[in-house]
Amino acid sequence: MIEIRHFNEAHVQIVCEFDEAQEIADLFSFYSPNYNWSPKYQSGIWDGKIRLFNVNNCLLPYGLLKKFLGYCKLNEWEYKIKFDDYDRLMESGDKVSTSEILEFCKELKCELIPRDYQIKAVQYFMYHRKMIGVSATASGKSFIYYILFNLLKYIYPDFKGLLIVPRTSLVEQMAGDFQDYAKNLCDFQKYVHRIYAGREKYTDKSITISTWQSLKNMPPEYFEPFHAVVVDEVHEATAKELPRITNHCVNAAYRVGMTGHLKDCKIAKMQLTALLGNVKTFSSSADLIKKGILADIQIKGIVLKYRDHIIKQFSGKLKKDYNAETEIIRNIPERKRFLCKLAASRKGNTMVLFKIREYGRELERLLKKNFPKKHIYYIDGTVSVKYREQVRKVAEKHEGIIIVASYGTFSTGINIKNLHNLIFAESVLSSIKVIQSIGRVLRKCFEKNAKLYDITDDLCWKSKRNYVLKHFLRRIEYYDREQFEYDVTNKGI
Repeated sequence: MIEIRHFNEAHVQIVCEFDEAQEIADLFSFYSPNYNWSPKYQSGIWDGKIRLFNVNNCLLPYGLLKKFLGYCKLNEWEYKIKFDDYDRLMESGDKVSTSEILEFCKELKCELIPRDYQIKAVQYFMYHRKMIGVSATASGKSFIYYILFNLLKYIYPDFKGLLIVPRTSLVEQMAGDFQDYAKNLCDFQKYVHRIYAGREKYTDKSITISTWQSLKNMPPEYFEPFHAVVVDEVHEATAKELPRITNHCVNAAYRVGMTGHLKDCKIAKMQLTALLGNVKTFSSSADLIKKGILADIQIKGIVLKYRDHIIKQFSGKLKKDYNAETEIIRNIPERKRFLCKLAASRKGNTMVLFKIREYGRELERLLKKNFPKKHIYYIDGTVSVKYREQVRKVAEKHEGIIIVASYGTFSTGINIKNLHNLIFAESVLSSIKVIQSIGRVLRKCFEKNAKLYDITDDLCWKSKRNYVLKHFLRRIEYYDREQFEYDVTNKGI
């Protein structure tokens, strides 16, 4: 008979025969992305699979326990749960009613009233203790975290929580959001410790906010004090980072990963479930736009049509590969002039997103040269967190601002309500990056209507579609899937 034991808050132990262990390992396995390119696979040392159950110590990630019990019942495997561990393994957490959450927020003196989907997210998490929550970009995930951390602080006086974010700018923004929510209650910064760029990592404060990079070399014992671990923008976590840190949080009974989108995730869904729990969707962009919670968005696809002599000039190079094509596109003067005129002529605040730093700097230079009265700000990964936060605050209070920013720094999580226009200056294929980028303009501010200008280039020669045009058609599929309205026009340059 199989015996199931509580090992720690990251794993359960399955005591079983070796042949059963092998079957369990195969059940909870999947092929690693691009496994066929691995030297180990090519030499026959490895079969290309990642196995989440360890046959040597018989440890199974906590998030897969219910699936394993279902497998036992389906295959009529007899099992028992060690008596002392039954409550830990099988009992659910706290049931919190809607009225209790609303009353708790009143006691916290919150100016915001949690919306129905935010309440449901809190309720689901407090009851199940583990989950991967999907809630639309700009739906107020930081407010959900704020309520969760305060509830856990209320229940556990010695509570310590870890909030992991993908970028340094989000450390400051998240801490700032918590301070805003608590402004009528207390100076919340006395409870929050921020880690990035060489800051002290040890603290007695209740909540630690950190990037992945700042924690990757910390010893296992560093993570032992945490009762809860929250992973923001969990779709960006890699298969190497997430298991190492979450598995070290051996006393964190509460685990949650939140994202606006799980498509094209960097880590397999089975592994995400194993580490953090089952997937639960709480809101979508289309629903929140219909309810008036998010700004309505108009997507304007602009296909740049080039004269035959320009296409013919580059036709030989265009056949090579995607990188060669994008390099050609970046160097077309007419295109750069069009982008700058488009950005400078928009009403409100505008963000221009790019991929390659040199191209972003060139657009910044041209904007400042040709539109000297405009307030132009440039941001990429080399710019300090302090400056990024300053730019964000300036944009919240003023209009007529143009931010030239890299996809990597501003496509995810950065909160600017007073942003009206978004321009895709370079082609992007990842559905997550596209949807998250759109989230920058969905945050509602007064009667704002948001606009996205998705720029692509028709360099077709002899009827063959070029790479960036194919990518544009894929983005159209994303817009259809998310139920965003769009129109497409041609523009000769």
